Amino acid sequence: MLAVVPLLVGSHAVGAANATVIRVPSVWGPGIVRPRGDVRVAAGASLTIAAGTRVEMPNGSRIAVDRSARLHVEGTALQPVVLTCMGVPTAGCWEGVVVAGHAPVNEGALASPPARGVGAGGCREVTGDVRVGSWGGCDAADSSGVLRFVRIAHALTGLELLGVGARTVVDNVAVSDALQGGVRIAGGTVDVRHLVVTGSGGSALTYEQGWRGRGQFLHLDVALANTDASGIRGRNAALPDAVPRSQPTLANVTITGRGTLRGAPVGIRLLDGAGLTVRNALVLGHLTMLAIDGAATCAQVGTTIDMTRSLVADAPANWFVYRFEFAGTPCEAIQLPMPKVA
Repeated sequence: MLAVVPLLVGSHAVGAANATVIRVPSVWGPGIVRPRGDVRVAAGASLTIAAGTRVEMPNGSRIAVDRSARLHVEGTALQPVVLTCMGVPTAGCWEGVVVAGHAPVNEGALASPPARGVGAGGCREVTGDVRVGSWGGCDAADSSGVLRFVRIAHALTGLELLGVGARTVVDNVAVSDALQGGVRIAGGTVDVRHLVVTGSGGSALTYEQGWRGRGQFLHLDVALANTDASGIRGRNAALPDAVPRSQPTLANVTITGRGTLRGAPVGIRLLDGAGLTVRNALVLGHLTMLAIDGAATCAQVGTTIDMTRSLVADAPANWFVYRFEFAGTPCEAIQLPMPKVA
């Protein structure tokens, strides 16, 4: 049986009765950790969560990591870290994990500070985020820490990576029963491996604002109660040609629906000028494999959108390989090779 570990106070964490701000390197676990409210890892600090730790957050709370802080969640295959809420968990009972970084984004003012006090500044940054302040910057190789062998359960949005750089490790992460969405990646260059999202109430994986990282070994499924949810939802920015363009490269991807394989709406939805390269994808039981939304996104087909070597399986009789959600553009005549199997 796991021991209940009290949240450290004093030099390690300070805050009001319903919030904790971590200002120096701190360690949780192993055991059960029950914070008092929101947890924020402030600039210059770090939070390490040991293998075998179970963190039970109060309802409506979150774990937020500032862009000059780091989060190290170091689970193992036999002793994963579990992040959930207190009491009887229900979808959306807590907000989830938000990690910010200094990597490039394609929206905001050209005002970012040097990453962690060194290097170049003056790149685009997103400001005014009440959870982490500002995020984004000039350092594509920035590290926001490690997320390895961790399960995030019953959050509003399981995991958000905001302007997170390529030296951040995200490997063997499972997000289950998130109310609004599984994983959101906004800008940055972070890679994700062995990502499993199950029962997502919204899109399983959302990316936007210039994400140009890679993903491999992804299993994505959504709850069919939300007819607008997709396995992958990608967008570029409010200005569809903003750079760097959102253009991740994903390989070995399975997209399906929960409950029944037939009738899920869209496997992959791209809008606002998003790009995407996919290799070896299997989309099960969706009415549409790929939805292209808008002329700016259509213009990426054949250049920054590449869906070769992908399969559609167990689709209903009225299925579409792709659907263009506008008319009167050359996109309607484009043929994308994505075979169907029985």
